[in-house]
Amino acid sequence: MKSRFRLWRTRYEKNGRLWKNEELPVEEARSYLAAIDGSGAAHVRRSLSDSQTEPGTSRGAFRVFFDELKLGSDPLSGGAPQLVGMWRIGPGRHFGMIWNRKRYFCGTEVRIGTDFDNAFWFNEKFERADARTLSRLKDAKEH
Repeated sequence: MKSRFRLWRTRYEKNGRLWKNEELPVEEARSYLAAIDGSGAAHVRRSLSDSQTEPGTSRGAFRVFFDELKLGSDPLSGGAPQLVGMWRIGPGRHFGMIWNRKRYFCGTEVRIGTDFDNAFWFNEKFERADARTLSRLKDAKEH
């Protein structure tokens, strides 16, 4: 059975006091940013266009996103990044994030004693990381 990715954006329109849903186009042949949203979107878009990162790479976009959070350009954005990945098989998966030498999952700090093996963990360079040691995995590609 062939499946198809679908992506929806939900927005609240305060003037009309209603929620609006919009389906976004999804390309399945490559990795890319399907949407940049939120109060910090303009800052991220500007940094992406100014950056020397390879266009269309998740890694480059992620680094710009991380940098903007650290800079604090948008007063309404902050906290640990929350990311989800989609694959061709199975449901989307939350990523664990190592941010400011602490572990976060779905935006919540995670303490030692947690089972870290049920998620992929990434550091601030978007390198696969070990949640126990906070270091890049030995076999992970260095960025």
